[in-house]
Amino acid sequence: MTVPLGVQLAVSLTWLVLYIVLSVRYDRRWDARLRAALGRRIGADVRWARVDQSGDVFSDDSTGGVNAWHTDGDGPLGRQLWQEGVARGAYLAVLVVLGALPPLALLGLEFLLNFHGLIVLGTAFAVIPVFSLFWLGNYRQVSG
Repeated sequence: MTVPLGVQLAVSLTWLVLYIVLSVRYDRRWDARLRAALGRRIGADVRWARVDQSGDVFSDDSTGGVNAWHTDGDGPLGRQLWQEGVARGAYLAVLVVLGALPPLALLGLEFLLNFHGLIVLGTAFAVIPVFSLFWLGNYRQVSG
């Protein structure tokens, strides 16, 4: 099935605009609400923080960590680990379901319907800064 070029462009642009709207809405409204609700549920404050990912003692990785949801739990070590695990798992679930699936679905649709290569390439390059800005928290001011 051949989809006309104008329709391909309209579908891609509409999907990208909706993805940007979803990303902005998440960043401005849903993120704080989700973290607050999760914090009430697990009994700890859930916030954005710089989290060190270098657990390999044989690695010479000197990066400063990544931005992710983090808890400052109190109580026994087991409870703190559980709170941190739940917060990190919820963050990854939100990241995948709301942040990664919409652009992956668009790219999959473009491949399945045999969209023009430049439209697929443009979509891929347009998604990268939106995902990085709103979902990975690369440009987010965090404490820690």
